[in-house]
Amino acid sequence: MAYAPLSTYMNAGGDGSILGQFVEKEFGRTFEFSTAASTPFEGFDVLVWTRDDSYRYARVLKTVAYLVIDEGLDGEPVVEKWDIKRHQLYERTGA
Repeated sequence: MAYAPLSTYMNAGGDGSILGQFVEKEFGRTFEFSTAASTPFEGFDVLVWTRDDSYRYARVLKTVAYLVIDEGLDGEPVVEKWDIKRHQLYERTGA
């Protein structure tokens, strides 16, 4: 499982940007995702967290996620499509 850093959680003194989690279908790995404060790629306003507090800009839908894996020579994002399952949004609670 790739957890988001504590800085994304409200109850840990973070900014509350955490949104939820999903399971990538092919390999069965769970990933958490949060809102990106800013993004260099229009429409990719979510961060999918990977190991060691790394992330990929993404667009996460109910059954599919589009992750930016690179930037082309023209500055456009190179995107990889992941089929996902168990898309879950976390309950938003106050601090």
